[in-house]
Amino acid sequence: MLALDGSVSPYLPTKEILLAIESAATVEHCPVTLARMLRERLALLHGVNPSRIAVFPQDDCRFERLAGLQPAAPWVIYPPVMPAMGIQALSAESIEVERGTRFRIEADQITDTPPGSLALVMTPNDPTGNAIGVTTAAQLGRRSSLLVLDERSAEMQRRSMIPLVEEFDSIVLMRSFSDWAGLGAPAPGYAITTTRIAAAIDRTDELEAPGLQAALAAVSNA
Repeated sequence: MLALDGSVSPYLPTKEILLAIESAATVEHCPVTLARMLRERLALLHGVNPSRIAVFPQDDCRFERLAGLQPAAPWVIYPPVMPAMGIQALSAESIEVERGTRFRIEADQITDTPPGSLALVMTPNDPTGNAIGVTTAAQLGRRSSLLVLDERSAEMQRRSMIPLVEEFDSIVLMRSFSDWAGLGAPAPGYAITTTRIAAAIDRTDELEAPGLQAALAAVSNA
């Protein structure tokens, strides 16, 4: 069993990132411009259109706008899993579907997922370290009305789920700068999804320059 330790990076930020944070007070660009620059660099890094990138504060509200896309649908989670921030307050109804004996999401778990629900899968999973397969994610994407893949530790997966975003109009990949870049709360989170969903969940106007500058430095060093 591989414990991902609450998705906190064991490494300090690089010196380039620290310099970016220090210089944020004198930067000439406003947060909106910095956010646009970040989306463009992330899009280049991941090979997608910038319109498919949403940025937002890494806070307890990051799932709220996703929940608003299907307000009547229940959320489904697949324990064992570390609690997701703010997930308990998103829906009056939430469902737990236990993983299989190997801590995997397989045919039985897909069948137990109510059609039209909002499925939230941490991949790789914390604390088991298991990652969902592309075929399973596609099947779950067809079963649910919205599939949210919490990919805060995406670098530990063997295969990228980004091609699924091109195929499905209801899959959201949630990413974080906390694990691989060692950035804390000021840095934004981001999502790779459809243009429609990205526009609905983007919270550029709530971001501040220091976190955006740090994220830009991290992407430049990726």
